[in-house]
Amino acid sequence: MVAKDTSSKMFVVCGRDADLLYEAELNPHFDAESPTAHLSHFVLHAALDNVDHLVATTPDVYLRVVDTFNEKRVYAFCSGGHAKFLLLHEGKNEDAVRNFFSDVYDKYVQALLNPFYPPDSEIKSPAFDQSVRSAARRYL
Repeated sequence: MVAKDTSSKMFVVCGRDADLLYEAELNPHFDAESPTAHLSHFVLHAALDNVDHLVATTPDVYLRVVDTFNEKRVYAFCSGGHAKFLLLHEGKNEDAVRNFFSDVYDKYVQALLNPFYPPDSEIKSPAFDQSVRSAARRYL
């Protein structure tokens, strides 16, 4: 019998003012009813301060690990328009995370180019969601 992975792999996109634009729980076996189900949201929100500090001190868009909690790491990427991509998971493969962010950023730019998408608003596109989940399966 194969044990289900119940750990959280959470990805979020925050706008310029730290407004939540998109979120996805990337583990299909995650138990949303568990007592610690919302811990991922807290960890990612707490990491935003570190992201803001790093954005002000480095020209890089891929910020690597910006925070840790237990065995999990928060990786960050910041776009030119100050959208922040945060990924919480237990992996240590920097190249896979960088490739994941690169793929998702391409899809994010495509979403921004949609004339019906108001900038800095919630991303509700099923195509964007499917692309994020596909990139997560491929790289993470």
